[in-house]
Amino acid sequence: MKLSEEQLKQKLKELNLQPDQSWRTETQDYLNELILKDVPKDKKSRNILTYIFYIFTFQFMNSKTKVLAGSIVGVIAAFSLGTAAYASNDAVSGDLLYPLDKAMESMKRVMLLDPVKKAEYEEDILDERIGELKKLQNQQAEQARLDQAGEDIEQQKSRIQERIREIEENDPNENSQEDQERIKNRFEEQEEEHNEVKEMNQKQENKPSSETEEDSLTTTSSSDDTPGEPGGVGVQQRPQDQDRDGCTGDCGSNEGDGDKPREGWD
Repeated sequence: MKLSEEQLKQKLKELNLQPDQSWRTETQDYLNELILKDVPKDKKSRNILTYIFYIFTFQFMNSKTKVLAGSIVGVIAAFSLGTAAYASNDAVSGDLLYPLDKAMESMKRVMLLDPVKKAEYEEDILDERIGELKKLQNQQAEQARLDQAGEDIEQQKSRIQERIREIEENDPNENSQEDQERIKNRFEEQEEEHNEVKEMNQKQENKPSSETEEDSLTTTSSSDDTPGEPGGVGVQQRPQDQDRDGCTGDCGSNEGDGDKPREGWD
């Protein structure tokens, strides 16, 4: 009787053939040597991705172990990404995590479909951008970072204007009319706040020069009042210029005495 392919597979499965333990050990040792021979002995030269690659290329690893290892790696990666994304919320222009913050914002934009929700989300981001500019001002950050933060705000304002146009063009019903007014009013308030922050930034830019002028004027006035200096007030006389009678300067002559020395002088 000739067995079909499926019947042959079934027979082999029923036999439940297992390799000998010694063969398993030898094969495992061989694979370990074959796979790990290219791993650098210097720990500094090793990369975490290299370890992950070798873990998943172990031929002796059963399916349960592979699933467990994959789950562990996935949890670690998700936790690391989530922690970095959370930390990026506090990042400002010029920080290391700031590009990640903007990337997360772009991902959220794709998930929003409703035009009103999109506009509200862009206004939330604008609030965040204005807050970042304030934070940079409080930190007295470099002007280049302040300028970049200002450019980010202008780009965000352009996005909001686009979202408002989409609402006006695509949703002309009564409910969206109320949404339009609410979104526009909030946007106007945000623009006013941004203008106030810009004025504050301009004052900070002009402040150092004015302080320098005040310091120079203060230094000049203090030098004019220094005793003993030419042109100053309160010039002190040397002790040898004073006599016992309290006379200062040239006391060699008095009215009516001519050039005769006064009595009592040494």
